[in-house]
Amino acid sequence: MPMIAATAAPEEILPQKAVSFLEPLRESVARVLEWFVDQRFQLLAMLIGLVITAVVMAATSWILRRLLPALMKKTGARLDHSLTIRLHLPVMMLLGATGVMISLQAPALPPAIAGWLPRCYYAIIAVIVFWGVLRVIGVLDTYFKEIAAKTANSLDDLLIDLIRRVVKAAVWIIAIIFIAQNIFNLNVSALLAGAGIAGLAVAFAAQNTLANIFGAVTLILDKPFKVGDRVEMGTTSGTVEAVGLRSTRLRSLDGTVWYVPNRQMADSTLLNYAQRPNLKYAFDIGLIYGTTPEQMRRAMAILHEILDNHPMFDMETLPPRIYFTELRDWSLNINVIVWFQTQDWFAMQEARQEINLQILERFNAEGLSFAFPSTTNYLTADSAGPVNVKNS
Repeated sequence: MPMIAATAAPEEILPQKAVSFLEPLRESVARVLEWFVDQRFQLLAMLIGLVITAVVMAATSWILRRLLPALMKKTGARLDHSLTIRLHLPVMMLLGATGVMISLQAPALPPAIAGWLPRCYYAIIAVIVFWGVLRVIGVLDTYFKEIAAKTANSLDDLLIDLIRRVVKAAVWIIAIIFIAQNIFNLNVSALLAGAGIAGLAVAFAAQNTLANIFGAVTLILDKPFKVGDRVEMGTTSGTVEAVGLRSTRLRSLDGTVWYVPNRQMADSTLLNYAQRPNLKYAFDIGLIYGTTPEQMRRAMAILHEILDNHPMFDMETLPPRIYFTELRDWSLNINVIVWFQTQDWFAMQEARQEINLQILERFNAEGLSFAFPSTTNYLTADSAGPVNVKNS
């Protein structure tokens, strides 16, 4: 009679360690399958919720990217159009996160997942909201920069850039503190106390840098000059080329570039040539002592003829002033004061050259002699005797 081999059980064929490893896995798979069977209707509701979320996101995206821009083109609301474009992605993510969160409420999730799910959702919502705020700040920054570009004072651009940086930093700090304290229940008070001490140490170490930053803020708010103005501060003078957070760049007439710390610019006495309504120029003309009164009157008349008709002088408010003022030791002086109606230094220099050439030509033609510093020494043998001086 043939022998029939008995079939061994799987537990007998597999090693004992493999059986001990597969048994928990088999139980876990069985529990998962059982959960899917028990929650099949809830999972179907979750799937429907996700589909509705996708439909709502698609409809909202079409409204934000198609419908609203078409309506805004008719009204010309350029700022609103920019806001709509920049807020499109944050709004989509907000709707998606909210739809997923609502859909996940349908099935009965494990307690560990269910406990962390709301915290993660609120953290994501907080990040999206603060991200949207940053995008709005970016749109407003661009809008105000365009307005500042139309103004004559370029310090407005620096002010807008400084405000944008400060606001963005503040938004990020508030976001981190809000998420850490209200969502993850972290002790932020101790962190803030430590940050305050560290910030105080950094402030002491970087006090000059902070002073320059506050100096830049002072210059921005006070606006003592703008880029392109010619200014003078102590022994330093030049044209303002740029204003940064640390220093102001000046270029002198000989091409030298000066980097002046903003704290010095804010605290020093500053002379701004560009803000003067005109450029005053005063000079003296000295004639020799042999000039007669009639020649002196003629010299002053010639000066009036040259200056009163010059196009760079305002004859109604600030006409040229010409006076015979001094009998000096070696000359008879005529004092002339004029006000050039310009802020361009080189234009004034060209006008002065033209005036000087006319004065030289007219005085030479009239026989009027210019005086120059000179002295005459007289010698005598007897200091007690009389001295007779004869003109040869």
